[in-house]
Order: sequence, then structure tokens, then C-alpha cells
Amino acid sequence: MKIEPDTSSSRTSKNRSTALFVAILGTVIGVSGSIHGVHSILKGNTPTGGMLLPSIGAFTIVQNYLLTGMLAVALGMAVVVWTIGFIDRKYGPTVFVALCVALFLVGGGIAEVAFILLAALLSTRIHHPLGRWQRAAETALGHAMSTLWPYAISVAFSIFLIGYSIWLFVLPPGEVRQIGTLHYITWTSLSIGFILLLVVVPCGFMRDIRLRAKSNTPN
Repeated sequence: MKIEPDTSSSRTSKNRSTALFVAILGTVIGVSGSIHGVHSILKGNTPTGGMLLPSIGAFTIVQNYLLTGMLAVALGMAVVVWTIGFIDRKYGPTVFVALCVALFLVGGGIAEVAFILLAALLSTRIHHPLGRWQRAAETALGHAMSTLWPYAISVAFSIFLIGYSIWLFVLPPGEVRQIGTLHYITWTSLSIGFILLLVVVPCGFMRDIRLRAKSNTPN
């Protein structure tokens, strides 16, 4: 199948599959940061004793657990709102990165950095024509990846969130415990889920190219 390149304005045509991926990932980042904040709040109005918070699994420039936690919760929710409602705007990715950096600096968690970078990078592709992926989208493999995208993103996020939920709620961030079965389940789920999320990205690109080409085809 020959797919005609998308010649529409990069600001008027949207890669909806990529946008959805970013919205979900940004929501996970924001909620996770807020949960780290809750763990800080539970330690009360006490000094942190330093910038690194091993008991929370976070870093903060604010030397008070209560204030750190309150800021993390507020910024985490701001990340969620911005990702869902505004990241596809002109300065959406820039503001997203600024919010995430601020969240990191006030105890939002260290492990989220890799996901912040991935979400920030993909947010710049929401209105991008994806020209370099055009030829791949025309192949049988590209068509198969496009078709599989809804299933792939569902499976990837489901597996990832199983491990993430265990880590956040059952094995709280930074809490030291003897390594057991739950740890192995968590690590396995997070690893497989993250790898699958990386696979989902090109699947979304294939789907976006085909959907945009279809929308530009005269009736």
C-alpha cells in the first residue's frame, strides 16, 4: 500500500496514537510523584536531614518532609492535568518538562526520570509529520504494527502498571525489606512492561501515519 506523505500543517494534524501514549505515561508520572509526596507528608513536619531521601526514594531541595510532600502532591497533579489537557499546545512539551523537573526537585521520585525523558521526547512528535517513518509504514510489517497498536499499548501498560502498583503500594518507595517473591514479580513486571512500552512507540507511529494519510485522502 502506497501512503501519500502528510502535507498538512504540523500544527493542524495530530498524531492521536502518540498523544494518547504521552497522556497515559504523563499521568503515571504525575500520580507516582504525588504518591511519593504522600509518603513524605506521612513523615510529618520534620527536617529531611539532607537532599537525598532514601526512605522515600526521592531527591529534594526542600529540607522539610511535610513541605516537600505537599509540593510533590501539587506538582504531581499539575503534571497530570497538563499532560491530559495541554501538552499538545505550542509550548506544551516545554511546560511539561519544567513541571517534571520541579517535581523531581521536590521529592517526586528518582526512578521517574527515564519516563519523563521518554514522555518529553514523544510529546514533541504529537504534531510531527513522522516523515522518516513513512517508508516503514508502507510495508506489511508497518501495517501489522499499526493494526496491533491498540492491543500492544493495552498489554504493555497493564503489565507495567502491575509492577508499578506493587512497588508504590505494597513495597513503598525507599523502604528496605528482605528481598522476596514480590520483589521479583515487581522487577519482572516493570522490566517486561518497559520493554513493551518501547515497542509500542513505533507501533503508534505506524498507526498515526496511516490514520493521517487516510484522513487526507479525498472521498
